[in-house]
Amino acid sequence: GSYSYSNPYLPPLTKDLQWSKAMSWVQAGDKLTGLPSDSMFTFSGNTSVYQVAQAFRIDGNLRGNLILHSFDSIVIGANAHLENVIVLAPKIHIETGFRGYAQFIAEHQITCEKNVQLTCPSVLVIMENKHHAWDIRSSINLSENTTVLGGILLQRSENPSASPYLHIPRSAKIAGLIYNSGDTEVIVTGK
Repeated sequence: GSYSYSNPYLPPLTKDLQWSKAMSWVQAGDKLTGLPSDSMFTFSGNTSVYQVAQAFRIDGNLRGNLILHSFDSIVIGANAHLENVIVLAPKIHIETGFRGYAQFIAEHQITCEKNVQLTCPSVLVIMENKHHAWDIRSSINLSENTTVLGGILLQRSENPSASPYLHIPRSAKIAGLIYNSGDTEVIVTGK
């Protein structure tokens, strides 16, 4: 018989999973001048987009065909409630006790504090920008008792020394797809 060696890397994700594609969703949407604290956005019309340059925080109830975009960062408060919303920023921070379902897409980092419950069809995605800073390692960091029902995707940077990083503590629960072309740390011992 003959031997052959497999590629040591996962196959690349589709070209549709790029930061520029996500930004095209933002550009195509109807811009909101302000963000109500409690709103439902219908899927029968155009996507609504709330976009700001600075960091902002979400504490209200937002549902439906909405993209929340910051050029800085977004904090999802523990008392916020999101359903079917896309959250798009270089950094996303989800506070302890948050419950909801959304698609969280970051360029650099997603952090989930303790007891975050992301129900189906939630997804955490690191989608690096082509112009991503070479000295920043993208990461998704889950904390104790975090649940993700949906998926986690991290794509490899063009810089092989800055491959993405996924941290999963022992008490975290993930049901769905995990695709990480970088490094994954799963804590399997200890309390």
